[in-house]
Order: sequence, then C-alpha cells, then structure tokens
Amino acid sequence: DYARRIADLFAQAAKAQCRMLFLPEAFDWIGLPVEETKSRAVPTTHAALTRYWDLCKQHSIWASFGGAHVQTDDPQKRIANRHVIVDPLGQVRSTYDKIHLFDVDTADGVFKESDFTQPGRTLVTVPDTPLGTLGLSICYDVRFPEVYTELRARGADVLLVPSAFMPSTGKAHWEALLRARAIETQCFVIAAAQAGTHAPSTRRSYGHSLVVDPWGDVLVDGDAENEGLLAVTIDLERITEVRTKMPLANHRQAVPRHLFTTQQGLAQDP
Repeated sequence: DYARRIADLFAQAAKAQCRMLFLPEAFDWIGLPVEETKSRAVPTTHAALTRYWDLCKQHSIWASFGGAHVQTDDPQKRIANRHVIVDPLGQVRSTYDKIHLFDVDTADGVFKESDFTQPGRTLVTVPDTPLGTLGLSICYDVRFPEVYTELRARGADVLLVPSAFMPSTGKAHWEALLRARAIETQCFVIAAAQAGTHAPSTRRSYGHSLVVDPWGDVLVDGDAENEGLLAVTIDLERITEVRTKMPLANHRQAVPRHLFTTQQGLAQDP
C-alpha cells in the first residue's frame, strides 16, 4: 500500500527531525503495463495526491515528491511525469514535468516513455527552501548535462534527481552521472531512487539512493533492494567553499558553434 508506506516514511523523517523528505520518481505507483500506469494518473488536486501533500502539513516538513503520474489536457491522452515540491503548510510550491523521456533499448527491456508521457518544456528552480534554491529534474534528465548547467546558472544550490533507474543502466552509469553533475555544477545532488522488485509486476529498479556533495564526494548510498529512510546533514557552506577554491562559473567560456571544426590534426596558430 503506497499511502501507508509513504506515511511511515514521513513519520520516520519527522522523528529524525528532518527538514525535508525526498521521494523517488513514480512514488505514487510503479509497475507494468503502460495502460495501468495511464489509468492511475490524476490531477495534482485529486485526493489521491493531496493526501500526500497533507502529510507535509501534518509533520511540518518540506517534501520533494519525485514523480507523480498526472493527467494533462494533451490531445493524445498522454500523462505528465511531474516532480512536485510541497512546503510544511501542505501547499504546492512548484512543479516540474520531466523533459527527457526514456525511449531506450536496454538489457532490462525496451522502453518508450514517450508513448504515454507528454514531455515538459520548462526548467524549474525553487528558491527559499531549507536547502537554498533547488533545481528540479527527473531520472533520465541526468544524462543531459546542459540541464544542470542551466539550473546552476539560475542559482541552484541543490539539484534533485529522483529516479527509477534500471539495474543494467544503474550499475553502469548511476553513480558516475550523479557525481559528474555535482562536480560540473558545484552543487549538492540528491537522488532518491526506487529499489528492488515492484510486486506484483516483474519491474525492477537499481536502488542506491545517493547524496553527493559539490566536490563529488558521495555522502550516503542507499540499499539496492529495500526502501527506507536515509538521513543526511547538508551543509550549504560547503558550496561556498568549493566554488571559492575553484570558481568554475567565473572561468566558463562561451564557445560559439562556428568555432567548432571537423578538421583533424594539430591546432593552428592564429
């Protein structure tokens, strides 16, 4: 029962005096087939979702709901994969719809998220949270570094990457991608991840929820099979420390596309 399990996580987070809770992509339901996924989509104002927002108010805690299945007005009847930030009053502060959709052929199977999901078009930052300014994304977005470069340019301190990685892609790329995004942007990265087998379906997720600091150090690494609460302290001064010692933002050069060439060989003197 998703509602009971999420309520338990909120209670644990409150007991641990956490200021913000992070849930993974597809926190509201995950499995197969596609038609069932679509049938479970509801508006963000529907009681099936607002009961989760109410938990924020009940426990006086912020939360990142990493990816809800949400109805849209799309003529093709596609749904949105929506990341929702809710404050301790139970109010939705911001939402982000996943931009990059998972249309791939992997060792775990062939997936085409675009068949039933409408892609988002807008990058989103959320200021004035307990963790400064948040930069929102979801799962497959992590493979596109320009997303995070832009979120950093818009003032992000902490990048959120709620996910449901497949075991094969997770083993190969998960930690490397998250550490790279942290190092490139000099932001904290928080990646709440689905884990284990999602009964009664055969769908499996890689797990290993990670928190990475702005230097690329992994602060916490979650379980591969079981869900649970991972508590970690985020020191935002670490961002200032790293950015001061290595001021990447000041060193970044705009490189016009016309300067790129397909010519091979040594660079020429001007």
